[in-house]
Amino acid sequence: MMLVYTAFIMIFLCICLSIIANNAQYKQNDPVSNRAWLQTSAASYYVSAVLILMVWGYYSLKRTYGVPGYTTVKEFASMNIFLRPLPAAFTGLVLIVAASQLLLYQTRLIEKRVVGDYYEWKRTFTFLLIIQLILLVNAAGSDFTYKPFNYLVYIICLLNFIILGIIHILLHFFSTDG
Repeated sequence: MMLVYTAFIMIFLCICLSIIANNAQYKQNDPVSNRAWLQTSAASYYVSAVLILMVWGYYSLKRTYGVPGYTTVKEFASMNIFLRPLPAAFTGLVLIVAASQLLLYQTRLIEKRVVGDYYEWKRTFTFLLIIQLILLVNAAGSDFTYKPFNYLVYIICLLNFIILGIIHILLHFFSTDG
């Protein structure tokens, strides 16, 4: 369990680095440093996604092979082995989409050719992502046992996917000349 908490600490550090990189990028006019900050933010998202997917794999293997200290292996169907820690996989997917979006539209972001609404949606996404990670740590702390509280991760994940869709539309169809 200590390994999982260490992974979550590293994930939070990566997300904090991404927030710092995003804020530093918005306040600078130098394209070289903007590119560096943007790529730092994308790399932080990717590292967080890999760590979260490792947590998902850990819980899936823990349930499959019955790691000592976990006695309820026979109580779950084989499909349930992957479904219980599924919020971690969805969170990893959200982070991969966010990082890919940053890299796909990095030229527009570096040159600041985006509408002002982009920054508002990006802040909302970051806020919900932090809440999603806090809920995920809470769910992992209880070995992803079924609780109504844990379904909030699914709802926030859905909201994050919707926000990423809105951000994609803003970046793809609404750009400014400078």
